[in-house]
Amino acid sequence: MTLPDSFQVSASVAEALARKDAVVALESTIISHGMPYPDNVTTARQVEDVIRQHGAVPATIGIMNGKICVGMSADELESFGRLGRECVKVSRRDIAQVIASGRPGATTVAATMWIAAQCGIRVFVTGGIGGVHRGAEETWDVSADLTELGRTPVCVVCAGAKSILDLPKTLEYLETQGVCVVGYGTNDFPAFFSPRSGLPVPHRCDTAAEVARLLKAHFDLQLSSGIVVGVPIPESEAAQFADVEKATQQAVEEARSQSIVGRDVTPFLLSRINQLTGGASLAANIALIKHNAAVGAQIATQHAQMRRQVRSTDAGTNCAHKRICVVGGLAMDFIARPADVRSRGASRTSMPGTLTTHPGGVANTIATALQAVQSRMPAQEFEVSLVSAVGSDLIGSSLRQSVGDAGCLVRIDGTRSATYTALLDGGGELVGAVADMAIVERMAPHMLPWDLILSSTLVICDGNLAQGTITSICQRCAEASPPIPVWFEPVSIPKCVRGLPCLPHFHLIKPNHDELAAIVTNMGQRQPQQGTETDMAERMLRRTEAAGSRPERHVLVSCGARGAVLATSTARTPLRPGSCRQRGLTWRADLPDAAGSGMRDGLGVRIQSWGSSDGRVVFWSYGVDAIDNGVVNVTGAGDSLLALTAYGHFIQGLPVQLAAILGLVAAHLSLFSESPISPLVTPELMSRLADAVRGDEGLSGLMCVGASTHVNAKL
Repeated sequence: MTLPDSFQVSASVAEALARKDAVVALESTIISHGMPYPDNVTTARQVEDVIRQHGAVPATIGIMNGKICVGMSADELESFGRLGRECVKVSRRDIAQVIASGRPGATTVAATMWIAAQCGIRVFVTGGIGGVHRGAEETWDVSADLTELGRTPVCVVCAGAKSILDLPKTLEYLETQGVCVVGYGTNDFPAFFSPRSGLPVPHRCDTAAEVARLLKAHFDLQLSSGIVVGVPIPESEAAQFADVEKATQQAVEEARSQSIVGRDVTPFLLSRINQLTGGASLAANIALIKHNAAVGAQIATQHAQMRRQVRSTDAGTNCAHKRICVVGGLAMDFIARPADVRSRGASRTSMPGTLTTHPGGVANTIATALQAVQSRMPAQEFEVSLVSAVGSDLIGSSLRQSVGDAGCLVRIDGTRSATYTALLDGGGELVGAVADMAIVERMAPHMLPWDLILSSTLVICDGNLAQGTITSICQRCAEASPPIPVWFEPVSIPKCVRGLPCLPHFHLIKPNHDELAAIVTNMGQRQPQQGTETDMAERMLRRTEAAGSRPERHVLVSCGARGAVLATSTARTPLRPGSCRQRGLTWRADLPDAAGSGMRDGLGVRIQSWGSSDGRVVFWSYGVDAIDNGVVNVTGAGDSLLALTAYGHFIQGLPVQLAAILGLVAAHLSLFSESPISPLVTPELMSRLADAVRGDEGLSGLMCVGASTHVNAKL
């Protein structure tokens, strides 16, 4: 969820929301106007502690320095408490004005509800709600709390409403607004300091779990109104509140006789009641809000557990619905290329040419390739989600617009949106590039949309992420039920080492030759003078074998014009030594004439397979026909290889060894496209390719133990 710049969400609240953990909203008017300093600050901290003790994260809400603070630090609570009644009392109507003026604002029930709903906070604890004032048929004095409850889907846990209000009309108004009113362990609507008002509630729940089930049904139905959970004060403490109730009635009469109305009523009543009771009302008020906080935290915790259980069940049983989530770099690409197609390497001078601009970034390019093959056929339908970060600059706005609904973008203010500036030679080969991806590295684990990530079939992350973020993704996906496979794209030599701590847990990693060499070297292994991709991949797989590693792990190495190499660890189910001999075939795919490849006979893919001497690692090599000319752009080949391999494996159900053929074809097509992903990569073409691969007897034999074969296959 992307919030406006005016929201400032604390790290603890943001992380809890991202993880879908229990969060409880708290208002700030009770701090500024409800109690004197320092009792207000002490109480606020105690109430937050009660919420934490019951397994939830408190989110005290207020407005400071032109920002809506959702979750306050100890220093912010202290500052807020010292300001006291200097703070503006903020209802929904006042939010924009107070932010614009820069004045401090204490949020009422109505404002706190609206802010909580914007942040995705489902439970809000307060002392009591406002209501219909006595004589409202003449004054029209009806609290904005009631109208907010009618249009904002938040559960408000409270001690009902004060007995000074017209409670029958209050309940009638809530009914008209479509608000569900529940008595918590009671059939009687509570009246703040009195456990019973004598008015029946329409619904009753006796446990936090019952309320949580009600909340789940309410939010699943997407009802737009709120819920009031009336929590009576404990019967054991009701007697001590009796004197406070009497003082309340007296204070009401005094306010009426002195013509005190509107927003001045509540501060007058609280002050006068405190005087009449010799301070006993303050202690009673503190006890009441703590009791509500305990109940509210229990409800929020139960609700969060139910939501997690539903996600786990969905992940384990919904085979038809699939999502591939790509986490990492989103950037604006600036690609410069000289007009002279004969130019090779660095020219060290300015040259006539062209500059193209388009959204890029490794994660974004992978997601774009996957979106290109999204099908409406039920058996092949899947979702693609991109998780990345942008700044609040013009490039960020453009990137956000280009990604659209498929993107879940974290906005990080004060940081440039990512850019990638590349210089190609006349043959389309990369001469050099500068990647400004610092904003992606700042995307910390607590900023990630974990509900999206943990409901995915596959998660692909790239090396633009910080090492701690990559590690968190692997850990959380491993803990999911069932575990979610994670694929890793190293991105570059400097960044590839960020995935080192997670190598045993990646289902697949896709480096190029140089990145693989850097990984092996940083693992403490001596890099051989003439190290081949198969040598290094085998070393990496064997070095990272561990009790906690995945049962089958893959290293897919992109080898440029030579094709690709795949190494698969079979340590837990090694091949028989006699099954390790080399065997191979040539598989030929008919490609559309518009491919521009000049290969009218299709693309030949030379495939060989063999095993290590002990059968613990299996290798596949994929070679392609030589390309004499016509290459336009090589920047999308590696990403196309990874994306379409993922598509073939997770969507088409092919073994990784065969799915890589689809990736290789997509990588080939990208070479003849101005954009990183070829427009010829379509659901129709890739589905036909998958069917051809699936039905090819030669390829099926290659997956099994058998002799060398040689076949030609056409679509």
